Amino acid sequence: PTDMDFIFDQFCLTIGASATLRQALVDQVEAILQGSYKQVSLTTLAPDFSEIGIKGLIAHDQRDRLIPFEQAENLSALWPESQLVRTKGYGHNRILINKELIQTILDELTT
Repeated sequence: PTDMDFIFDQFCLTIGASATLRQALVDQVEAILQGSYKQVSLTTLAPDFSEIGIKGLIAHDQRDRLIPFEQAENLSALWPESQLVRTKGYGHNRILINKELIQTILDELTT
């Protein structure tokens, strides 16, 4: 996920947490960070990555049921120095067995 609000919302939805509990979780994270939780959202950080020359590889399956594909597209748009690799039919976890994706990652790491 690229956005901390999405992470908090999905986590709270999964465990059935109330809005009050969500806020308590946010408060705890902000106490640890000593600042806004939004500062660690990739949507906040990505523009800075390009400014300082950090390249990235974003791999996401178009049929991921846990994290919408749009999150990867949004991150890619905010981070021009990234490459978005799309897969189809692997979902959220099985993407890790995609041989073409693994080769793309290896190629990026060795160049």
